[in-house]
Order: sequence, then C-alpha cells, then structure tokens
Amino acid sequence: MSAFSPELTNLLDETQVVEVRVAGDCSCYVGEIHGMDVILLLSGIGLEKAAATTRTLLDSFDVSALVFSGIAGGINPGLNIGDVTIPECWGHADGRLAPGDEDFWIPADMSMLRVVGEVSGPVALEDCTEDGVCLENTPDIILGGNGVSNSFFVDDAGYREWLWEIFEANAVDMETAAVGRVAREREVPYIAFRSLSDLAGGGPGANEINIFFQLAADNAAAVVFSFLNAWAAEAGGRN
Repeated sequence: MSAFSPELTNLLDETQVVEVRVAGDCSCYVGEIHGMDVILLLSGIGLEKAAATTRTLLDSFDVSALVFSGIAGGINPGLNIGDVTIPECWGHADGRLAPGDEDFWIPADMSMLRVVGEVSGPVALEDCTEDGVCLENTPDIILGGNGVSNSFFVDDAGYREWLWEIFEANAVDMETAAVGRVAREREVPYIAFRSLSDLAGGGPGANEINIFFQLAADNAAAVVFSFLNAWAAEAGGRN
C-alpha cells in the first residue's frame, strides 16, 4: 500500500501484474513481485481514507500481511531527508489516546522487522534527485523507534518539536497508524517503510517535499524490495 501514486511507481514497475480488480473505489493490482504474491493499491491520503481502504482490502482478499511504502515528515532532529524509517510502533498523534494509554502504540510485526534488520545494510539509497539536486547527508536506514500519524500535513517547526517531545517519533505521516489499527483489529501483521521527504517544518526555508518527494518514495521502495526478496525466501515464495 501507498498513499498516492508517486509512492507506488517503482513498486508497480517491478510487479508482474496478472489482474486488476476493483474493490470499493480502489484499483488493486494483483501479481508477483520479487517472488511474492502481492496486491498493490493506493490507500488514499488521510487517516479515515486509509482505514476505509484497509478494511475494503481485507474484506475483499485473503491477505496474510500488509506492507506500507511511502514518504513522511522528519520529526527526530537527528534524522535527515532521504533517510528511511521502519518504526516498530505507530500511534495517532492527534487522536483521543495519549502515549501512556494501553492501546496507543500499535506494534509492527516483529518477524518482519527482524527480516528488515537482516537485509537493510547493503541497500543503496539515492542521494540526488533526477534534476541533480543532492542531499547534504548520505541517507541512512533507521530500524525501530516510533512513528506517528496526524490528521493534517505537518509543516510547523513548533508542532514538530512538540511531536518529538511527546512521542519521540522519527517520522509523521497521515496514514500508517490507521492502517496499523485496522491490521491489529483483523489480526493481520503489518510493517511500514517511510522515507523522509521533508523535515515537517524543521528546515531553514520552504518545505522541501516538492523537491525530494520522489527521491524519498524511491528510497522507501528500495528497502521494500530488499525486504521482499528476503521475506519471499523465508516464506517459500508465498505472501
């Protein structure tokens, strides 16, 4: 799953699509990618849309695991644009629950996280856009930590600092916590790969997302490819 089409581009390019099925208002691309039987689709942008799409997907197909690939805003001041985060827990930053509440954090699947940890080291990440704009730092892969989802796009330095202080989150997006909550309700394992396209208002100038969103989306997909190769081998080629 990805939220919008540029995040899904590289994944679709690598997929041998055998069928396109419509579930609700979603086009679901059924096929194989790196030895895994997969269904690729867009969740849509936002918590409510992502939750509804996830329910439709799980009602329409026999899904054994959910993998989200996309971009996010950076919250952790120690991370940089282009870094790929794979948090072990996700929470809803502006929801009714607080970080200390029992049901706030939604853990990603530990088996999937373990496989990522085994294969993420050799993954090559892009540090320049197609237009030749290059990052100041070499992108890294950050496994573990927290991620949060928000109901609105975060582009405010003060709010970014508050998210870091309260949640100690590496990244903020608008979908993953909703997908994870539905996955937990349905007892389906999930994991999310989010690459930082901007610093959620923490940069020195205008928001960087328009420059680096495709680079970030491609970096997230690169780590997903590495994960799927290893996951396919471990699962015997079935999803």
